[in-house]
Amino acid sequence: MTKEMNDKDLHKKFSKYGQNAKEWLRKCALLLPEIAKRKIWKKKGFGSIYEYAAKLAGMSKSSVDDALWVMKKIADKPDLKKIAEEKGINRIKPVANIATAETAKFWAEKASHMSQNTLRTFVRESKKSWVNPKTQPEEMEISMKLKPKIAKKLEQLKKHKDFEELMEEFLDFVEGKEEKPEPAKTNSRHIPAKIKHFVIQKTNGKCAFPACNCNYEILHHTQRFALEKTHDPDKLVPLCKAHEQLAHLGLIENEDGPPETWTIKKEADKTNYKQYIDTFVNLYR
Repeated sequence: MTKEMNDKDLHKKFSKYGQNAKEWLRKCALLLPEIAKRKIWKKKGFGSIYEYAAKLAGMSKSSVDDALWVMKKIADKPDLKKIAEEKGINRIKPVANIATAETAKFWAEKASHMSQNTLRTFVRESKKSWVNPKTQPEEMEISMKLKPKIAKKLEQLKKHKDFEELMEEFLDFVEGKEEKPEPAKTNSRHIPAKIKHFVIQKTNGKCAFPACNCNYEILHHTQRFALEKTHDPDKLVPLCKAHEQLAHLGLIENEDGPPETWTIKKEADKTNYKQYIDTFVNLYR
């Protein structure tokens, strides 16, 4: 039969079957809590619910555990249960442990519009910002491994009362070591090589969002390119895909400021002029 089909039709048929398989697996996962509760697996002669799910639906032990855990967490949260039914258990897994009966609708809305990876990042950052905020200390300690000779010099330098000023001067020197290129006014979305190199070097190729250690994937225009038609090194920020998506969802607080001051918002400011552009960006993702 496959010999009679061309490549396009063969791929189309396989994709169709694959999508159907994913849909049926999602449906099976939703039934598992009731299967477990009634001990259907035992009544049908299986040794455990894991054997039951593996032999009848090809489900792994981890997927069974996820289904049972998530569904238990959202048992009293109809908004999240609806998303699970429509998009699957995995879509709401990042919020299952954080959502309450009062916040379920909020998290369901986020889960319905965000990819799983972006949602996971949003949850992680929100815990720092407003879900479980910690008091920001006036001073922070950092540790690093240094060669003995350098460590001794640094210890001597720390005796200066203006040590922090010296460190700020050092950071300014490092950031300004490479000459900053001029902004490029252009209709082309292609970022000039000099500007791209300068921006990426500022974070050593990492995402600029605070405490994110992911490699950058996208150079994000904090002042939207569609509005200014300018590649400005001061308004270009390297971001991983998840943080870039959160930016275009309008969920980064103080986006116009330096990245080290960024936090996560609960909701986007719908009156912000950037939202007009971001709405179109998200439509074509």
